[in-house]
Amino acid sequence: MSPGGKKSRARSPQELYDEIKELLIKTKPKLKDGTTRDETITRELHKIASLAQTFTEQRLKLSKKSQLSDFLDQEGSYHFRHLCEQT
Repeated sequence: MSPGGKKSRARSPQELYDEIKELLIKTKPKLKDGTTRDETITRELHKIASLAQTFTEQRLKLSKKSQLSDFLDQEGSYHFRHLCEQT
């Protein structure tokens, strides 16, 4: 069970990717404006890192022929690099 007593369900690589992308889009402006509390940004960045780790672990378990995971991995890397370059 996850913290808070809620049982989390397994998510597909696509769902993880979508959630990571959504969090990156939501967090980026907070990094730029400097008015958001550090705890909030830190919590969101930890969530992104946790989701990325789960995505990577799932990817490693999948067959090397999984084109979806490869595409999502490349796409996620692109968006992460792009986000880092703009901050």
